Amino acid sequence: MGGLKSQRVLEYFSGPRRRQLAGYREFVEGRLAKGKLEELPVLKQAFIGDEDFLEEAKRKAVKVSDEGEGTYPLKRIVQAICKVRGLVEEEIKRPGRSEEVQRARELICYIARRRSDVGLRELTRFLGVKELSTPSHGVRRAERRMSQDQDFRRELERVLKLLRHSSMQA
Repeated sequence: MGGLKSQRVLEYFSGPRRRQLAGYREFVEGRLAKGKLEELPVLKQAFIGDEDFLEEAKRKAVKVSDEGEGTYPLKRIVQAICKVRGLVEEEIKRPGRSEEVQRARELICYIARRRSDVGLRELTRFLGVKELSTPSHGVRRAERRMSQDQDFRRELERVLKLLRHSSMQA
């Protein structure tokens, strides 16, 4: 199972990331000051919060599921990217990667971290890297490419469409 998904937690607080962080800090510190943090239930090791927080989290999880996004296994993500990019998995894992393979690895990082529950350790093992920060760097590179490269955005959409389609058939 994956590690803590901070972005998912922060999405429960409104506004830009800085305001979300401040809201989260205020929530935790407020509970600590009142001695109420230990009162918060831990539900399936996924949610820490009161009943309102839990209901909101469940509602958002259902919404994500209804949109066809969500939890894709790493193997399916890799298969979809290989199909769209015309690669085989061994090429993605091999050292001395070409630009073509680097783009595929960035797509894997982005989808695995933003659109699934793949944890950093699982992703790090798959990529054959030592640092847990490597997938996060891959996500940032993918986000930069998306803002600058229309072909990269189209590839991402094709991969996501393939994943959604394969989820419906599963």
